[in-house]
Amino acid sequence: MSLPSLFCALFACPAAAPPEAPPQEAPAPAPAPDVASSGAFAQASNAFGADLFAKLQAERTPGQNLVISPASVSLALAMTATGAGGETAAQMAQVLHVDAAGDLDAFTADASAQLALWRSASDGYELAVANRLFGEQSVTFAPAFLQATGDRFGAPLEALDFRHDADGGRQHINGWVSDQTDGRIPSLLPSGSLDADTSLVLANAVFFDGDWASAFDPAATAEAPFHAAAGDVAAQMMHQTAQLRTAEVDGVRVVQLPYAGGHLSMLVALPAEGATLTPSAAALQGWADALAPAQVALAMPKLDLHPDVLSLADTLGALGMPLALTDGADFSGMTAEERLHISGVFHQAQVTVDEVGTQAAAATAVVMTRETAVLAPPPVAVTLDRPFLFLIRDDRTGTVLFLGQVATPA
Repeated sequence: MSLPSLFCALFACPAAAPPEAPPQEAPAPAPAPDVASSGAFAQASNAFGADLFAKLQAERTPGQNLVISPASVSLALAMTATGAGGETAAQMAQVLHVDAAGDLDAFTADASAQLALWRSASDGYELAVANRLFGEQSVTFAPAFLQATGDRFGAPLEALDFRHDADGGRQHINGWVSDQTDGRIPSLLPSGSLDADTSLVLANAVFFDGDWASAFDPAATAEAPFHAAAGDVAAQMMHQTAQLRTAEVDGVRVVQLPYAGGHLSMLVALPAEGATLTPSAAALQGWADALAPAQVALAMPKLDLHPDVLSLADTLGALGMPLALTDGADFSGMTAEERLHISGVFHQAQVTVDEVGTQAAAATAVVMTRETAVLAPPPVAVTLDRPFLFLIRDDRTGTVLFLGQVATPA
């Protein structure tokens, strides 16, 4: 996710975007409910996002950029969990911190309320959040599952022919994601990520375009060294002195940069020199709570972050939901026709920051694959073309009724 949309998700800022038009193949989703968010989805998404960020940070080479969208991944997995049952659902609920809302139903209800806030009218910025299901056309999905994902997430079902043209389906989904993110994420699903066993792809896309409430003066931007872990690199540093909200918490200096419209902001967090920062959800909330107005002379680099697509399946398994990734998964709530499991979770987030504001995009796709039939081993060749024995027996007791030897068949 972009930094602004990430921190908006972390601190439950309301936002807006025009409603997503459904494809012709699917009915229009039900209108988002006119209810206020309790913050339960935000709390859960933030906690999950902190867990995921820490795990990805630990897996990567030190010094690499990392951008994720906790809200995007949470929404995609929440739609997926709607069709899960048994231990599969329990593991997913634990990883997603569903207990922040009480149970999965309350969690998805609050996610729906959060989406309603993001889709409400607002001036000063653009924020679009879209969800969609892409299902194999030969599969009948459970009406209750489609009702829940439609009503709660505004996610219509679009039928595709994965059985005969999986790569065509992949390109179609990538095109949808590209359209939703203004072309910033054109290739979310990599080549080979879908095949003839793909039954369903659950996708989320987020796009944000906002101007600073107080823009940086381009004339004040100048090249200066940025002290990276591997050594100094040249950066275009923007400068602004303004009344901003800031705090220092446990050696971390935090500054809030509001966007026009008054609903969204970016928080930047500078750790002590030489320290590595891996924030927890509690720390993120603590930073926001500590902010107070002050005159701040801020220098920050222009950013153009375009990290590669992340494959999250193994990471999510390590976080505590391995069952969903195996043939033993229970997604019976999606369809009774096939046993499905998650074969891939793909995520990408990008962010560009300049003197005027921020443009950012994120997308997540959860790929559901039918259980692959076990191939029968080749038959054992037995040719009775030489003398052999035979017997006729009662299999209940093992009693042999006849016993013979065939020396010649005639």
